[in-house]
Amino acid sequence: MTMEEVIEKAKEVYPDLALKPASARTWTKRGLIPSPVIESLGRSRGTQAHYPNDSPAQMATAAYLQELGYTQKQIAQAREWILNGIPLGKPIDADSMDWTSPEVLEAMELPDMLSGPQARRLFRCLEAYAMTLAMARGGINLLRSLPSFVHKTVKPFSDRLEYIVSIPGAWIDPRHEGEGWLVSGHEQTRGTYFGDK
Repeated sequence: MTMEEVIEKAKEVYPDLALKPASARTWTKRGLIPSPVIESLGRSRGTQAHYPNDSPAQMATAAYLQELGYTQKQIAQAREWILNGIPLGKPIDADSMDWTSPEVLEAMELPDMLSGPQARRLFRCLEAYAMTLAMARGGINLLRSLPSFVHKTVKPFSDRLEYIVSIPGAWIDPRHEGEGWLVSGHEQTRGTYFGDK
């Protein structure tokens, strides 16, 4: 997919997107959208950039969050954590932790940016990124009101926490596919739950 195609597809879920290809390429460098795979077209014919299929959803998400007032740095950090997990300072035994204990956050050693005065804003950006990306992946216009049913999960691993969002009827995160009730609800509501998406 070319950058021009990415922009056009992103506009399908975020019609207010006003981004030129040159600016969008800067977004790649800033970590707001994925990097392309570069193909050589042969001698004297140059190269062609091919962007991943998820690029339009990530572009629409970044643009929408920027409109909400989040900085590109905050959006890039939220993107990194939603796609790859929030790294933990030291390994944990996720199966034996007491998740009801107030000490659980200290035991996990979250990144420094998730403490202090800016932590609340970054947490909000993280949650907004996950929700908006799920909507964009599901083809829901980002200018519509939020879906009434959203399934959110924080999944612990020894080295990271994953924040996962699915919207039954529109998009199920592959990490939720093992939850039969959710997949069943998704299949029952697919295409009718959001009407015109």
